[in-house]
Amino acid sequence: MLIRPIYICCFFAIALSASVAIGQIVENPEFENSTNSWEPYGPAQREIVTPGYQSSEACKVSERKLYWHGVTQNITGKLTPDTDYHVQVWVKTQASDQGALRIEVRQIDDRGETYITVGEVMAVSDEWRLLEGGFRYQENGTVTTLQVTINGTNLDASLHNFIVDAVSITENDWKAAANVRIEQFRKRDVKLNFADSNGSSVSDLQIDIQQVGHHFGFGSTMNWVVSTNPVYANFFQEHFEWATVEWHTQWKPTETVRGTEDYTDAEFAAMFAKQNGINLRGHALAWANPEFLPEWLPGLSAAETGMELTERIHNATSRFEGAFHHWDVNNEMLDYSFFADRLGSSIRPWIFQQARQGDADVSLFTNEFGIHQSALKASRYRQMILDLEADGAEVNGIGLQSHFFHGNTSAKGLEISLRQLVDLDKQIWATEFDVVNPDPVERSKCLEDFYRYMFSRPEIDGIIMWGFWAGSHWMGPDASLVDNDWTVNEAGQAYFDLMDEWETSETAEIVDQDYDVEFRGFLGRYLVTVTDPTTGVSNWHLINIVPDSTGAIQELTIVPNTIQNSLTVYGTEADDDFELDFSSPGVFKLNGSRQFVSIWDSVSNLRFEGLGGNDLLTIHNEAVETRYQIYPDRTRNRDTQFEFGYSNIEDIQFFSAHANDYAHFYDSRDDDHFLSHPEYSRMTTESGIKLTVSNYSLVVARAGGGDDTAEIYDSVGVDFAYTNVDYMRIYDGTSTRRADNFDTNHLFSTNANDRIVYDVPANTTAMSLGDGLNSIAVNGRSFEFSGFWYSLMSVDPQNQTVVGLNDSDGNDVLRISENSLELFSPGYRLRASGITAARVSEDAGGHDILILQDSSGDDSLNATDDTVTLDGENHDFSVVGYDDVRLFGNNGGVNSTSISAPTFLLRLFGSWD
Repeated sequence: MLIRPIYICCFFAIALSASVAIGQIVENPEFENSTNSWEPYGPAQREIVTPGYQSSEACKVSERKLYWHGVTQNITGKLTPDTDYHVQVWVKTQASDQGALRIEVRQIDDRGETYITVGEVMAVSDEWRLLEGGFRYQENGTVTTLQVTINGTNLDASLHNFIVDAVSITENDWKAAANVRIEQFRKRDVKLNFADSNGSSVSDLQIDIQQVGHHFGFGSTMNWVVSTNPVYANFFQEHFEWATVEWHTQWKPTETVRGTEDYTDAEFAAMFAKQNGINLRGHALAWANPEFLPEWLPGLSAAETGMELTERIHNATSRFEGAFHHWDVNNEMLDYSFFADRLGSSIRPWIFQQARQGDADVSLFTNEFGIHQSALKASRYRQMILDLEADGAEVNGIGLQSHFFHGNTSAKGLEISLRQLVDLDKQIWATEFDVVNPDPVERSKCLEDFYRYMFSRPEIDGIIMWGFWAGSHWMGPDASLVDNDWTVNEAGQAYFDLMDEWETSETAEIVDQDYDVEFRGFLGRYLVTVTDPTTGVSNWHLINIVPDSTGAIQELTIVPNTIQNSLTVYGTEADDDFELDFSSPGVFKLNGSRQFVSIWDSVSNLRFEGLGGNDLLTIHNEAVETRYQIYPDRTRNRDTQFEFGYSNIEDIQFFSAHANDYAHFYDSRDDDHFLSHPEYSRMTTESGIKLTVSNYSLVVARAGGGDDTAEIYDSVGVDFAYTNVDYMRIYDGTSTRRADNFDTNHLFSTNANDRIVYDVPANTTAMSLGDGLNSIAVNGRSFEFSGFWYSLMSVDPQNQTVVGLNDSDGNDVLRISENSLELFSPGYRLRASGITAARVSEDAGGHDILILQDSSGDDSLNATDDTVTLDGENHDFSVVGYDDVRLFGNNGGVNSTSISAPTFLLRLFGSWD
């Protein structure tokens, strides 16, 4: 069923075209009419020189006294409010190899006098270079003065002469193209098919499709108010999916006293984010500006500074490992150099390297201000990133701070700066966006322009606004979205309107043999509600619409079931990481991104569905005792009976959060393998599905079909093992691991003090003991136990099986009586009761002693060459290769001997004929 028409191809040409430039504002732009319309800015001199850029004349600016001196033109009354302008100037230096130049706009209105940097470039003497930028004209009451100026920057220490030509100011009509890009890059065609568990198509269903999360990162800085103001906390949870901890992960506030750290506010923010499905950024591990470093740090020596910096990075990254998706690593390195000045330039990549050691998975970001208004600074930023990588730093993301103190949210300015960065193939985020304007209407226009343009650029991954509430915004009410009394102002409404515009919501019915729904939706997470009107049963399905560069339709099969309010979480066709933490109800992670599902309290049954690739599902328990029954396709909480399933997921991992958690594995009907270590236990099915539990106090694996194998390994401490051949278990003092009814069993010890007790049933077909390796075969099953220091074995009296015994390569003592056997070796001890027949067929070495004890009946001794045999009414023992044999006949009966040239020392004690 088609819900909405799909538009791709018809917009493609428009989406890739440049935005349209309209008109020309500047008078005498190429100086054909001398310097008319141009005035000096400061005590600079103007003169016409030749040749120009493309014309015969140009304007030379000389005798400048300060860097901001230059040439200017009054454009008051010539611009249209709320319009973006593209400003271009061709420039050269004269009598100086190079020099920084800029375009600046001076505006006087009801807000007073403001200066806006529009663009910057490094000019040279031997070629014309384009100085360009973008400028959004915003009236604030009555504008009495508006000037465009070409002058120097604060990098202009030489006060060089420069030449100007071909000046243009044109309208930049960008919004139509931006909306086309949004349609092309931020949305995708989707087809939902509906089938039953057998794969047969189903119809006659009611479908509701609601977007509940964005692929693009929309967020805000989160400050200390989240822990004290529930209104702030609720607002944040409702409106933002990403957050940057604003202040309390920085070094200065967390270690005001050297050696005393306080992360209380940051840890609360991390907990709040986890519980509410909010993704977190850390800001900032280091800061190159000394104003934002602990006051005690600048007074330290270089060696002490390096030591403290190392400790700071280690402590912060390890504390929030797994909680933060991003870290701003060394903030504002383009303009400040505190650490490089003290420790050398190599400290810059080193900080990134140390951050990576502290957290292997977090994305490491650079973060700089002023990039949006300067192609020169953007090019310096680009080179800084390349230099960092050349020197061994791993840079994953590029942060653009995006503070607009004068409202100049120019799409053209952003476009020009982004040219320097987009081909670096890294995440690009607007990390600290805000607009300062006392008029919330004007503020809303700036916000709308910035968000629309940045959202339209496929290279941009997210926008973090630097605050929203007037009561705690670092720039006060003039930058807020919400007033002090929590009234949403026009800027806030503009944000809400954009979120509404960029979310997809659809309803449909599939009837009359119609089995699918087609729609075009924004990338992100969707909750699809499927209702069967004949039964009234509704299911929830959480799906993700993901980017695809080929334009292919994303097709997904949804399987409703008969369980009311069941929830199925779907992955993608790539390798996916699902994560569920029962300590944060309703929060899921997919590929590291948190997602909150508001209907969690009503979910009666949960299922995870992989769609392709190699998928991982991780389950974290809440901090209460949990007992799980784990099957290859589902897991049940034995206490609450809550069940969650999984399909087409190759790796399922469970992590304990309580000292008494219990896991009971049930295998498949195929050939399965159970592997158990102290840290984790894993059941692997023949099809390759792995189910793993970690740090559970009791783990039981039960085989129920196929040819199954179990391996259990000891801990580093003293362990106690037991088997009765139906099962085997090992206990390390705090936890027990056990395997039941497996066909092939292995129990391994590596500690010199481990002990094992095993009861051998009747009908045992083979037993091999000694030298640290014991094996038993019974009723088609095999058991091996290796490396145990002490083994105690009890054999069923009905067992007539001959026991094979192998001694060690040391000096061993073997003691055999009528129905028991004890072996003492340098490395282990073996004791077996109920033994009626034994064969010691190999001497591994050492000086070995054999002690034989007769029975109460008639016994017969045969000693010849290297073999000793003792036969009785109920026993039969044969030993080969022992050096010293002592035979005791003290228990009665008629004992006889046959001795023929033994190669060992034989001594008889007691009654022997």
